[in-house]
Amino acid sequence: MRALTLPILLGSGLGNQLQRSMALALIGGMTLGTFVSLYFIPLAYWYIYRKQGERG
Repeated sequence: MRALTLPILLGSGLGNQLQRSMALALIGGMTLGTFVSLYFIPLAYWYIYRKQGERG
């Protein structure tokens, strides 16, 4: 999906100044979402269940 927004970011032409900020927001949001879903959520589950395993 990020590869599809890259031409919007790098392109030049009519309306490119308006589309560039949209492309940056999309790429940043998708990158952050990927990081959260691949690293943060599994780490949070591991931390929660590790604490429960010590108690029970």
